[in-house]
Amino acid sequence: MAVQQLKRVYVVVHAPARDGVVAALQDAALVHLEQLDEGERDQRAEPLEVDTRDLDRRMGDLDAALDYLGRYAPSESSRAAPVSRDEFLDLSRDSSVDATLAETRKIQGELAELDVRETRLRAAIGHVQPWRALPVPLEWLRSTPTTTILCGSLPSRSVATLRAALSEQGTAWIMEEVSAESGKTNVVLADLVDDPPDAERLLREAGYQPMLFPASRGTVAEVIQSLQREGESLAKERETLKTRVTALALERVKLMAAYDDAWILRQRLEGLRAASKTRESVIIAGWAKANDVARISALVEREGDAAVLARDPLPGEEPPVVLRNAPLVAPCQAVTGLYGMPKYQEIDPTPLLAPFFVACFGIAVGEAGYGIILAVLSKLAKRFMKLSEGSARFMDLMFYCGIATFVAGMLMGSFFAIDFASLPPSLAGLATLHDRLILLDPLKQPLPFLGFVLALGFLQVWTGVLIGGVVQWRSGDRLRAVLYSGGWMALLPLTAVLLIRPVVAGIPLRYPWMAAAASVFVGAGLGASSVGGRIGSGLFALYGITGFFGDVLSYSRLFALGLATGVMASVINILAAQAKNIPVVGWGIMALILVVGHPANLAINALGAFVHSARLQFVEFFTKFFEGGGRRFEPFARRFRYIQVAHGKDTPGMVRQHREGGSISERSI
Repeated sequence: MAVQQLKRVYVVVHAPARDGVVAALQDAALVHLEQLDEGERDQRAEPLEVDTRDLDRRMGDLDAALDYLGRYAPSESSRAAPVSRDEFLDLSRDSSVDATLAETRKIQGELAELDVRETRLRAAIGHVQPWRALPVPLEWLRSTPTTTILCGSLPSRSVATLRAALSEQGTAWIMEEVSAESGKTNVVLADLVDDPPDAERLLREAGYQPMLFPASRGTVAEVIQSLQREGESLAKERETLKTRVTALALERVKLMAAYDDAWILRQRLEGLRAASKTRESVIIAGWAKANDVARISALVEREGDAAVLARDPLPGEEPPVVLRNAPLVAPCQAVTGLYGMPKYQEIDPTPLLAPFFVACFGIAVGEAGYGIILAVLSKLAKRFMKLSEGSARFMDLMFYCGIATFVAGMLMGSFFAIDFASLPPSLAGLATLHDRLILLDPLKQPLPFLGFVLALGFLQVWTGVLIGGVVQWRSGDRLRAVLYSGGWMALLPLTAVLLIRPVVAGIPLRYPWMAAAASVFVGAGLGASSVGGRIGSGLFALYGITGFFGDVLSYSRLFALGLATGVMASVINILAAQAKNIPVVGWGIMALILVVGHPANLAINALGAFVHSARLQFVEFFTKFFEGGGRRFEPFARRFRYIQVAHGKDTPGMVRQHREGGSISERSI
């Protein structure tokens, strides 16, 4: 139940064996890689440079293809179904991957070109659509050496004015209206070439806009029909391409495997960035669990000319952190992780917060029926869903919280807010059992319930002070641990009792209270360099008693949350009972209210219970002893983005290994 012991490890490899050793380290996932410090690096050693540009381009192409094919996949999924290691190898080395990639690019380009052609086609149809009523072929509308023919549009309000103006000019202009819409009129004008040019001025003044028809033959209606036939042809071509790309989408798993294969290689190269090299050797540094060093040594020595050196962390070094807790406590590491990892030499708060967090959650929900639902759903999610290690651990935490909620709910007399007193006589046994299990009914005994949660808060705050004293003692500051932390451990309960009973067993509590306060006063000033500083530190520390009791009062939120869950559940039941009396549909509405209302109430209050219970740990508990700020141990390992590889015991597989110079070799995993 502590931070696991780590060793600083150095893997020294003869240069030709470098790739095999790095691959073995990646497959074993035992070492957290970290570059050599300046003090560790020999003058002859220099950082190892690697080039990932080719892999980055490959991954970019595959990622773009997967994203595109995902739009046409029958069932959208960002990850493939689990496969064995042999299946992953076969998929990633499939010779059709490059052909599939090229075909995807080709179809993507053709579909993009179709989009452009269809856009232009729609624009062309929209351009001539207002002229659909024009009865003559377009080839008749071309000017001749003796006749001028114009087609265009002008504001509808200007048509009569233009007609009159042309008539006044005494010209032979003929103007025919074709159609009108949106305040514009489409017209055809014809005249002899030798008429006066003033007509052009009149047209400009009227707001005339010329119409440019496509170089086609036939009427506008025939041109539109021709364009529509072309659109139908493009639609058929699009369907053909979609059929091809849908077939390719069924082979996405090959591209996923190829992407993950390239990604594994890139991770391997990134691991080499943490290495240093000399002319003949490569040095890979990192951190490993102390009990894994022997295994790492055997592993790398099998790969060739290599050796492993290990040492304990030096003073001032901050190794990454691995938490080691019993299976019953380990799920609560999810709560610790939300706050931050402890430092390497710091105490792991997980086993200390575990009982308090679970108890606070259970009290905050306080509904036995909801506890059963939460526990069952957590187990079902872990059983049937593909969860990461962290998510599975969180489901275990929710299971424990569900059990705590059930227990708290039974002791608080709430089971789906059922009124057991109104049950029929045949169920009187349940009512009797319910009454016997009730320890404290928040609705009928609010003040005792509030006192209970405040007592729980006092216990946790006092425990935090105790742990803080232990930490001080272990760090060598034993006098401060005794005077300051020990003083607070006595002062807090004495203050609480003194407020209720000044005299216990004939002994006035003010005297031991004053002794405890003096201990805190002296302990707080131990680090000060002057008398004034010691007095100021002592007085400020004693003023901190208000902060301690403020921390205790923060636990009253559990009182409010516990009441809210039960009241909301009761309201849901009342609404459902009233809805039952509605003719015909009453029972259906009642069922709907119950089925929707209770899960919604559970979701809202479970979220609130988690957030507030976590806050109590972080603000009221951790501040007494825990600093945090450590780094999580993240071993160098093969990680997959798309493929879920099921690791069997005796299934030999192969993964590629990228070697310097761009060649690729293979090795067993």
